[in-house]
Amino acid sequence: MIKAFISHSSKQKEFAQMLVDKLGRGRCYIDCYDFEPAYKTADEIVDKIEKSTVFVLLLSKESIQSDWVNYEMKLVQEKLATKDKDTFYPYVIDSSLKLEDIPAWIRDKKCYNLKFMASPYIVARDVNQKFRKLIIEQSDKVSKVDYMTLGRTKELATFENKYYSERMNDIRAMIVSGRNAVGKTTFMRQCMQKMGFGVEYEPFKISLDNKKYIEDFIAQLNSIAQYYNADELNEILQLSPQEKAHHAVILLNELYKYASVFVDDHMSCVLPTHQIAEWMNDILQDPDLFSQLALFIEVVTAPSDFIEKENSKIIHIALKPFDKSERKRIFYYYLNAYDVKISPEDADLFVDKLLHSPEQLRSVAELIHDRGIVFAKHGLDRLIHLGDNKIKPIFDTFSAPLEKNILLVLSYFEFVSYTLLEKIFPDEIEKVLEILYELDMWGVVSTFGMSDEFYRLDHMLSDYIERNKIKMGSELQNRMIQVLQNQIKSSTNITEDISLYFYELRKRIEDEPLSINKIVIPSIAVKAVVDKYNSGNYTLVIQMCDTILNDSRSYYQEVNMELRYWLCSALCREQEEDRFRKEITNIAGADALFLKGFYQRIKGDFPRAEKLLRETLSIAPNMQRARRELVTVLLAQSKYSDALDLAERNYVDAPENTYHIQSYFRCVVRKNIDVEVREIARQLMQEMKDSDSRKREELYAAMDIDYQSLIKHVSPEDMLALIAKYESSFPKSFNIHRAANDYRKRQGLPLVQYKEDNQSED
Repeated sequence: MIKAFISHSSKQKEFAQMLVDKLGRGRCYIDCYDFEPAYKTADEIVDKIEKSTVFVLLLSKESIQSDWVNYEMKLVQEKLATKDKDTFYPYVIDSSLKLEDIPAWIRDKKCYNLKFMASPYIVARDVNQKFRKLIIEQSDKVSKVDYMTLGRTKELATFENKYYSERMNDIRAMIVSGRNAVGKTTFMRQCMQKMGFGVEYEPFKISLDNKKYIEDFIAQLNSIAQYYNADELNEILQLSPQEKAHHAVILLNELYKYASVFVDDHMSCVLPTHQIAEWMNDILQDPDLFSQLALFIEVVTAPSDFIEKENSKIIHIALKPFDKSERKRIFYYYLNAYDVKISPEDADLFVDKLLHSPEQLRSVAELIHDRGIVFAKHGLDRLIHLGDNKIKPIFDTFSAPLEKNILLVLSYFEFVSYTLLEKIFPDEIEKVLEILYELDMWGVVSTFGMSDEFYRLDHMLSDYIERNKIKMGSELQNRMIQVLQNQIKSSTNITEDISLYFYELRKRIEDEPLSINKIVIPSIAVKAVVDKYNSGNYTLVIQMCDTILNDSRSYYQEVNMELRYWLCSALCREQEEDRFRKEITNIAGADALFLKGFYQRIKGDFPRAEKLLRETLSIAPNMQRARRELVTVLLAQSKYSDALDLAERNYVDAPENTYHIQSYFRCVVRKNIDVEVREIARQLMQEMKDSDSRKREELYAAMDIDYQSLIKHVSPEDMLALIAKYESSFPKSFNIHRAANDYRKRQGLPLVQYKEDNQSED
């Protein structure tokens, strides 16, 4: 194993310890952790330097004056004299240290490129990069598998044509779009190699989820650069939007001195409207941003087709899934790299079923190498589900107690640091790391930050856990809450663990919702508003939105529009007509039409709601919430045949959403009953029964009333007994009362009054 000896003065002990924590203690030798007690210090130094692969010197005024550091440097000089390859890495970590004070053999004789690095995270990234280069040189397998540049010939040629053009000096960012797991990160690395960077080159990585803004971007950049202290950063986050954009540029420029920045974007930089966020545009247009392509953004929503004409600072590459011949070529390349031989029939089995990404094919090759062909075939369904984004089978796949606990803990946070996980799972951390590695390999968890210290659960899986109210056990929950309380008492400094800082902000809003205007990270405020809305506290949502919007001068327009959307939604729920008519004038386009239709649906004017929602979809045909609402409106008017196609599409897009299952079922069972309809109805009822939704029993009962009457044609006597049983079990269920009244109406029986539901999704 490659290990580094960390040489430093006692005054820089904290810096050195942070560096070791980022590199991993198992990869370093440092006196405070690794020198054996009661042994002579000089002997320990000799022993550990002899065992080290590389020597890292942290240069400061104190270190060059330290007798121990000079003794260590002398030993390293002697060791290097017998080696062909130089593995001595000096880093200046003291801004007051003058070049002429550095020993001449480092400064002049060896001519090391000496750079000041204020952050131990940046030093760690550079050391890690040098580690990777040594590993690649020593391991042919790692070189083949981890840094392969197979495939994407056409897309790489497109990149080169765009990059090496008259626009070259103007380009600041590249956006890579394509479906999940299509290999976007790998492609961006390939582009870096085309630009002349070595295969070991490692970018800085950050991750932005939906409804994240420039403040999140700045906080993550600063967590790596450590450029601003906590007080400075808090002041910056309260500046005007354009001033914040300029500070983001300052942070990017600081990081660009050492590496490029990769952004894993989930509709933050590129919005659901396919437009670039205003704050990202301001960053790219800032004249002080270094004139180079160094920002690489992989997105889930492709930008508009005209993005390069609209913004000369951007190039966009769209990646398509590989065809079968390309997948087969890549699969055999991986099999060869792992020295695995399988039959052509087995190879075809995997290639035919795994349609989405080279990462899936690599996972299979690695599984065959590690566990054998039988185990790999057993894991095939898991890979298919992951590629198809079928969330429940993915969740069920990781069903071992510790695996499920990890998923539930990850879903509790927007993202969580390794430090917090280590404290939550103190006795199981090694096993937790193994599971996290597997979750990362399967694409369920992503990592980012310096040395990948932050873990984020796939947003669809996180939404599934939240929507279905899947809870962790009380013992784990109590332990986690205790850890968080202890950590918050210790520190909630934004420049330290930003996952803890974000959690503390969230808890502060939960305890005091109307203190929301004091929150400098608006994404946390928006999330709190959405949570209160989903819990049905619409009056509080209105108060929270009013509080923020009364003092929102430091926010970009995207934040203000998001808050105004939820304000209008809450006004719809509360049927505050005068206030709604006033506030809706602040919203335009498809969102305004949708909200007007939503208002009419809540009011009970279904024909008017239908008209407005159809107008919405004529402008924005892929707006899922408009399709969902239109289905609700059509079903309320008993227009089952009109609703069928939309209901089916909603179900296909989100098959785990129990309201989509029920809506599709209600349409299907009112078609002409044949064998196919019976099978679809049974399948939908089984999916409802198997779901993790807290309302599955109630919704299943409502579906069963329709099934028994419309498919099975049960006698009136038995039907009325069944309805009585379900209405007794769920006396407040509008779903059951509605299904029961549909039956009563068909039989000419008196109807039972019930209140129409205002909810349209689980």
